[in-house]
Amino acid sequence: MKRIFKCLFAVLMSVICITSCKYEPPYANVERLSRITGVELPEYTVVSDSLVGSNWMGDSESIMIIEFKEQPAEAFYASLDSMVVSDSQYWSTKNNGASWWFHRSWGNGYPAPEGEDPKYDNYIEVEIPREGKTVKVTYGMW
Repeated sequence: MKRIFKCLFAVLMSVICITSCKYEPPYANVERLSRITGVELPEYTVVSDSLVGSNWMGDSESIMIIEFKEQPAEAFYASLDSMVVSDSQYWSTKNNGASWWFHRSWGNGYPAPEGEDPKYDNYIEVEIPREGKTVKVTYGMW
C-alpha cells in the first residue's frame, strides 16, 4: 500500500511539474524583441520554436516563427525602410527588397543591446516579409 502511494505521489508531482513548467522562447516577448531591433513590432504569437543545431562547444541555433496578430500598418513598413536608409548597421533588405533583414551579434568584444547580458555570445536575425504576417527569427549562441 505504501509503495502504491509513493508511485501515485510521484506521478502526480510529475504531472504538476510538466503542466506548470512551460518553456517560452527567449524572444517570445514583443517588448524584448522590439528593444533589440530598435523597431516597435506589432503584437505577435509564436507559431513554432525549434533547435536546429548545436555542438559540444555550446554553439547553438534555433528558429522561431512568429505571426503578427494583425497585418501591420504602412507606418510600420515605413519605419523599417527608414532603418535601412539610416546609418543603422543592423538593418538591410534581402531577396531584392522582398523582405527586411535585421542581424545583430554581441558578446566576445561586441557590445550587447541595451538590457541584454554582454557576457553571453549571442546573435539574432529577424526576417520580415513585405507581404504577409509570418516572420522568421533565427537566434543562437556563437
